[in-house]
Amino acid sequence: MGTIIGFCPKCYRMGCLTRHHWLPQRFYGKTGKVLFICHDCHREIEKILPLNRKLQVEEYRQIHKEWLRGNHPNIPKQKQRTQRRSHVTRGNKRGCQVLH
Repeated sequence: MGTIIGFCPKCYRMGCLTRHHWLPQRFYGKTGKVLFICHDCHREIEKILPLNRKLQVEEYRQIHKEWLRGNHPNIPKQKQRTQRRSHVTRGNKRGCQVLH
């Protein structure tokens, strides 16, 4: 299951959430450590993480912690934690799956 419906822990929007492996699969494989976030926030965190350089586990943990709090230096101020919104975002071409 790659997409579910719920609240994004970063921007608080309700809608389709995607699976984000907080330890990149290209370096760590499938660790099972995932975070469900909206498409916009997923793109944002992927821009922050280094593409070709493997970090230590603790560095990835710290980046995600600061990013979720809106304190990461690579995030423009207007993008940092917005107030809670209660609208449903558009799903992907396969739609969203609901957790039971």
